[in-house]
Amino acid sequence: MLKEADELIKSISHESDRGCILVVAALVENVLKDYIKARLVFGQKKDDELFDGGNAPLGNLSAKIDMAFRLGLIQADEKSQLHLMRKIRNDCAHDAENQTFSTESIQSRMQEIVALSKDGWDAFAQILAWRQGASSALPQDKSEFISVVGWRVVFEFKFLTLYAYLREQVDSTERLHHRQA
Repeated sequence: MLKEADELIKSISHESDRGCILVVAALVENVLKDYIKARLVFGQKKDDELFDGGNAPLGNLSAKIDMAFRLGLIQADEKSQLHLMRKIRNDCAHDAENQTFSTESIQSRMQEIVALSKDGWDAFAQILAWRQGASSALPQDKSEFISVVGWRVVFEFKFLTLYAYLREQVDSTERLHHRQA
């Protein structure tokens, strides 16, 4: 899982902050769609009316996040973090020129994401330090740690490891089929 996330991080390293956010959000949205579909009976049509089309009930990221939570595919803190990521993505989609990880609104949402990661922060920080090739000299305090690695690294790692985890879940989920009459 970490290897896949690390490969994804390397593949988006050339992107601007805005590009990084949009690409990561698209990856997460696609894996949520795949995971939800994996837990539903196959549709009869090529286009799935639940996900495709203007009136599709699961046609947007917000609905996919909520459905994944209601199906028990993600935890409450992940749901909240994903909605914050969605808001960051929306800011980038609607304001192409002024969105970076140094933007106050993005930093504020990232602080909320980190606050929601309280139970897993120590492991998260250790893995980030390992990924960065840093020694144990990295600060233990969240704020100091983030000032060393930067918000982009936190964003990439948080959501691409979640993406990789969800992708593993999709790949290991047995698809449901219609019962034979």
